[in-house]
Amino acid sequence: MRHATIHFHTKLPDYSRIPVPEYDWETSLYGIVTDEIPKDCTAPLGNEVVLTSFVDANLYHYLTSGRAVTGILHMVNQTPI
Repeated sequence: MRHATIHFHTKLPDYSRIPVPEYDWETSLYGIVTDEIPKDCTAPLGNEVVLTSFVDANLYHYLTSGRAVTGILHMVNQTPI
């Protein structure tokens, strides 16, 4: 392949004329949807429970080996488990 040239186009294409459809997901896909509570369902007992999770990662913790460290903390009503 002698005397071959490579051409690069640096202009970005004009996407302004492409139509962008607008969707109303509340009515177009599912309609008006409500949750049905079974008639034989008992009333909740006791207090509400709050579940919280904290996740963090250090992707280059050990400089010599390149290992990552991930920390996960689960809490139930502000009590770590």
